[in-house]
Parts: sequence; structure tokens; C-alpha cells
Amino acid sequence: MEQGKEMNQDVLQKNPRLLLIQYALPSMIAMLSTALYILVDGIFIGNFVGAEGLAAINLVMPAWSLMSGVGLMLSVGGGTLISIRLGQSDQDGARRLFSMVFTTLMIFAVVASALTLGFIRPISYLLGATEEILHHVMIYMRYITFFMFAYLTNYFLDYMLRASNRPKRAMQIMVAASSLNILLDYVAIVVLRWGVMGAALASGLAQTVAFGLLIWSLGHCEMCYSFKPKRISKELLQRALYNGSSELFTEISFGVSTLIYNLALMQRIGVLGVSAFAVVTYINVILAFLIFGFAISMQPLISINYGAGRMDRVASILKTAYLYGFSLVALATLLIFTQRSFLVGLFLSGQPELFTMSAHALGIVTLNFIFMCVNVISSAYFTAIEWAGTSVIISVLRGMAFTFIGVKLLPIFLGTDGIWWTSPFTEFSTLLVVVPLLLWNAKKMTRREEAK
Repeated sequence: MEQGKEMNQDVLQKNPRLLLIQYALPSMIAMLSTALYILVDGIFIGNFVGAEGLAAINLVMPAWSLMSGVGLMLSVGGGTLISIRLGQSDQDGARRLFSMVFTTLMIFAVVASALTLGFIRPISYLLGATEEILHHVMIYMRYITFFMFAYLTNYFLDYMLRASNRPKRAMQIMVAASSLNILLDYVAIVVLRWGVMGAALASGLAQTVAFGLLIWSLGHCEMCYSFKPKRISKELLQRALYNGSSELFTEISFGVSTLIYNLALMQRIGVLGVSAFAVVTYINVILAFLIFGFAISMQPLISINYGAGRMDRVASILKTAYLYGFSLVALATLLIFTQRSFLVGLFLSGQPELFTMSAHALGIVTLNFIFMCVNVISSAYFTAIEWAGTSVIISVLRGMAFTFIGVKLLPIFLGTDGIWWTSPFTEFSTLLVVVPLLLWNAKKMTRREEAK
């Protein structure tokens, strides 16, 4: 137990600015490697499998996002409860809760995999598969499902490794898995010509390797977590699910907002508009992943200090996160804005109309990151202190409500550009809600501190 107490001393005493850098850099590098592997994965599929392969994988993604959302809900919710116990120096309670969350994730993965494999054809039709690509959809879904246990547990294991004061090890594992995925993609898709089956196997095997490395690292860290099945407490499970519910809503909202954009673009512009939106999304995914990586690196720091009752440090870490996050995003936004023609040119050649539209759209859409940075960090903060309902509100506003309003309202005044301006409009409108919530939270935290 003394080892566990020593493990938290840095988190509870170290200068918040240095501490955040120590945690944020590895997390952002890990997320950057993930973003790059997504880009490379798409390039391999598009060039060596073709449109049918890309379509098949895209059709599977909504179902996969739903599964991932449930896994993230339990991972973040359970991870927050564990981090708070670490801050309270309740190492035994943290270990028991860790085993319970891990057991629950594995049970869910097994049940979800069995149902998917048992009803794979009707699920494929439900996702929109036609007879033309049904074969590709079923193959990809079948092989990726075998690795669902790794996908659903790795986020939780990564979260706990960072919470256990091992952010660099977590980064090394994620970078290694992403690099392995790219290598296996090349072998399976380019060399062996296994098509979508190769893509599924490459991703699944890389995730499984990461799973093994995370298990080993957590079993040998200061806390010596146990992976033996534990009896699941209904009360703790409900708390974990509620506290992580914003992660589920974030995943659902992402799918819904993408659908809203696609329908609006198809109606006003057609395939060209959807293609431009895809290019913009591919370019912006790197900055988006960096923001999310920065936000999740902050969560265990906030939770541990919150659990220890160090409200002064919680406030200091949050303020530092806003300062660093905004500085990073401002520089990156300026870079993307000034170099948008070069960036779009990496994806397009010989298509002047699509090139012009994509570069124009990128210059508008990228402005959303200035506001998005504050919203994402705030949502992560509220989750870390168990204000899950507030975090859910932010996710729903960003992902669905304001997006729908913007797509319907802005084109009336701005024409087609109104669709591109919807993204900055959504984030700015959400920010107008987030600021009062933060002020309300600050007052409650001050009262809590004064009541001691």
C-alpha cells in the first residue's frame, strides 16, 4: 500500500504545469500515431481494395462506434472512480474496482461478439449493405469481431496505466501498436492481397498485441492490478456507467452529426460536397485527435486530486489545460489555414473543382477548433469529477442539437457556405453554454473548500 501512496505523490504535489506536460505529451503522441494509422489504413484500402472495400468498412463503422461507445462509457466511468480512490489512498478499493470493470468489459465483449457472429447477415442488411458489397461487409465484420475483446478493453487499460503514473509506457504501447498496424496492413493488403479481411486482421492483431503489453505493464506496475474475475457490484457498475455516459453520447453524436452533414451536402451539392467533407475530415482528424489526447491525459490528474480533496490543484490543472490547449490549437489552426491548399493537394490531383471546394471548406471548418478545444477539455473535466450529466449535455449539444440547428438555419442566410459554417457555429454555441456551467461549478467547488 505504501508503494501506491508513493505513486500518487507526483500527482498530488508536483507543479501542475510540469505535471500536465509530463502526462499530455505521451498521450498526444499516442493519439497522433493512431490518427496517422487511420489515414494510412484508408490509403491502403482505397488504393488496393477499391471503393467496395471503403464502402464496406464505412458501413460497419456505425455499429462498431456503438460497441466502442459502450466500452468507452464503462472505461472512463470506471477509470474515474478508480482514480478518485487512488487520490483517497484507497489502494485496495481501487484494485477491487479495477478487477470488476475489467471483468464487466470482458463479459460484454464476449456477449456482443457472439450476438454479432450469430446475426451477422441481418446486421449487415440493417447497416445498409446491398448485395453488391454484402460479401465484403460480412467478411470485415466477421474477422474484426474476433478481436472485440481487445478493442473494448484497451482504452480502459491505457487509462489505468496513465493513472498509475506510467504515461510514457502507455504512449510506447500505443505507438508500437499503430506502427505494427501499418506494417501488417502492408503485408495483408498489399503483399498477400487479402482485401478487407486483411484490414480486419491487421487491426485486430495490432490491438491484441497492445492488449498483451498493457496487461503485462499493469500487472507489474506499483499497484500490481489483478485480472482475476471479481463479483460485479450493481451499485458501482451503475455509477461507472452513469459517469462515463458522456463518452457513449459522444460516439453516438459523432455518427449522428456525420449523417446530418452528409444528408445536407447530398441535398445541396451532391457527391462532390460529401467528397469535400471527407477530405476536410481526414485533414482535421490529426488536430482533433491531439485535442482529445490532451483532454484525456488531464482526467486522471483531475480525478486523483479531486479524490484527495485538493480543489486548489484541480483548479490549477484545469486553468493550465486551457492555456496549453488553446495555445496548441491556435498555432495548429493558423498552420492549417495558411497551408490548406498544400494539405488538400496531398489527397487530390486532377480534380480542380473538388480541390477548390475542399480548400475553401477547410478554411472555414478549421475555425471550429478554437472553440472546440475549450468544450472538449471542459467535458473531460466534468467527467473526471463525476459531473457526468453536465458532460452529457455538452456532448449532445456539440454532436446533435446545434449541428442540426446550424445545418437548417445557416444555409438560409449564407447559402451552401452555411453548411461549412455549421461546425464553428456548433462549437461557439456550445461554448456559450459551457462558460456558465464552469462558473457554476467553480462556485460549488469554492463552497466545498470553505466548508472544510
